[in-house]
Amino acid sequence: MAISKDRVHQIKLLQENLQTIRKLIGWTIDDLGEKIGVSKQTISNLENANTKMSLTQYIAIRAVLDYEVQEHPENDVLPKAIHLLLDEENNLSQEEYMQVKEAIATVAAAASGGADKSMVSKLFTGMIGPVAVGAGIGLFTPLGIVGGIASTGWLKSMLDNGKDT
Repeated sequence: MAISKDRVHQIKLLQENLQTIRKLIGWTIDDLGEKIGVSKQTISNLENANTKMSLTQYIAIRAVLDYEVQEHPENDVLPKAIHLLLDEENNLSQEEYMQVKEAIATVAAAASGGADKSMVSKLFTGMIGPVAVGAGIGLFTPLGIVGGIASTGWLKSMLDNGKDT
């Protein structure tokens, strides 16, 4: 079965943002590899684009990200960052999306550097807020990516056998 253009694009977005998301959570390469059952070398190769992410790897990573969001609701930055990096790209101009990526990478660096959750949340709001407002994104309302059926929306779109749009 061929992978549609939309699926390929979604996989590419996750691969491009994997390191940032991993650091935002506070996971090492080993941690993520362990969670999805692959070696740290596999994760490193994915993050450095030495190998292409497969559909199976995409699904495994998104599943552990969903689990992390559900298990740690106090981490309000993670679901917003995932949503902006992986699900809002089509609703942003290229310039806005690059600003979002850069801002979230800065926040992830602070998180992986040991900043407390409160500081990370304030940094995220301060850096992303102006971009979100300018782009008309409802950043401070529930993003609909956790809990119930909404959390599997990405999975349905990846497994949908519909035609490319």
